[in-house]
Amino acid sequence: VINRARRYRKLRSYIINDSLTGLLNHSHLYAQLGYEVLRAKRDQRALSLVMLDLDHFKVVNDTYGHPAGDEVLVNLARFLKERLRRFDLISRYGGEEFAVIFPDTSAVKARTVLDEVRQAFGRISQHAENGSFHVTFSAGIADLGQASDADALFDELKRRCPRHAEHTVLGRHVSRLVTDAGAASQRRQIDDGAAALRRHDLHFALEAKKNAPPAQANGASPTDGK
Repeated sequence: VINRARRYRKLRSYIINDSLTGLLNHSHLYAQLGYEVLRAKRDQRALSLVMLDLDHFKVVNDTYGHPAGDEVLVNLARFLKERLRRFDLISRYGGEEFAVIFPDTSAVKARTVLDEVRQAFGRISQHAENGSFHVTFSAGIADLGQASDADALFDELKRRCPRHAEHTVLGRHVSRLVTDAGAASQRRQIDDGAAALRRHDLHFALEAKKNAPPAQANGASPTDGK
């Protein structure tokens, strides 16, 4: 009987938890969201849903290797569990995306908490065999508002979250609050982000051009004439 119970618990953990981080997986989070939405509406309480997306994660994998990338995912999962409340529901949504359900929490309050977490995580040194580096994340936030159910809430979040939004790449390092009142501020943040990225790309293009070896005329090699 004991062995059977252990096997059941182990099988259940495979079903509801992500194998790398130990967080809830996408499917189980979605099931929990349905329950939390019903509870929030019944009790007339606030509820917020957050999607986190690690910035430039492909660059981390390409530069430091996939084991280092996996370590970043594990570190973020551990950090979220340490910094958020015990009853906040944290999941690895897929790849470098994480989702969090904040019960009894407005979008404004969720943003305040998330900004503190985002800044603190960005200060942590991540380590790999070939060096140390820092990683940041961007986030989209939606509250229950007029959403009728979990599907509607997820659709609203996906429309505005970093990966799925039309302006995905322009939202790096910015926690975006999904409210009508914040739309003008969001547009300013997006425009500022776009300008910063253009300056960033121009800087690296100029550096690459300055450091490039001189072109060899007529197909001559650097060793010709020696």
